[in-house]
Amino acid sequence: MSEPELPLARQRVRLPASAAASASAPAPPAATTRNARGYLSSREDVSGFDALREAIHLELVPSGTIELMWVDNISALEWEAHRLRCAKKAALDLGVRRVLETELRKSPEASAPARNFFGDWVASTLQSYFAGEPEGIQAVQQALGWQDVEADLIGRAYLEILGPMASLERLVLACEARRDGMLSNLYARRDLLERQRRLRLAHTETATG
Repeated sequence: MSEPELPLARQRVRLPASAAASASAPAPPAATTRNARGYLSSREDVSGFDALREAIHLELVPSGTIELMWVDNISALEWEAHRLRCAKKAALDLGVRRVLETELRKSPEASAPARNFFGDWVASTLQSYFAGEPEGIQAVQQALGWQDVEADLIGRAYLEILGPMASLERLVLACEARRDGMLSNLYARRDLLERQRRLRLAHTETATG
């Protein structure tokens, strides 16, 4: 009597040796500073990443390949959270600039011929304002007439980019959760190894006692 045919999802597919070898995932490179940098963008602060990784390694002192990989992953996740926080700042800065430009172009000064005699008054005012020059700050305050220009700009920018900012914040929290999970795994592994060491020691003492 023939055996019943297994459902497709439960059937084992046997690949030829060469195909199985080519389908296997490549092993990660040995954990070194150079390899850890391989995940950075070419424009990122390599020295900053190296300093963060070194500080985390000095704090956790990984022992063995597994711990070394985990600690490198912890460093990478902390760096990724840093990237996302920088992205939030860049999004807010861009949002503030867009809001300010929109409001300035609505002001009477933007269409006054005298203001634009030497070029685009809005563009030059924006440049001066974000450079922190007193003339630019005063020009913005006079044009808008707001009591607290910086706070109002940030508030209005937040309203416009609330969706992207919320998405970035969720990604930051996800990075932090994964980082904390790896830390918990690291400490749990060390606790398990220590308990195993004590059991072996107790067994040895009992056997020789």
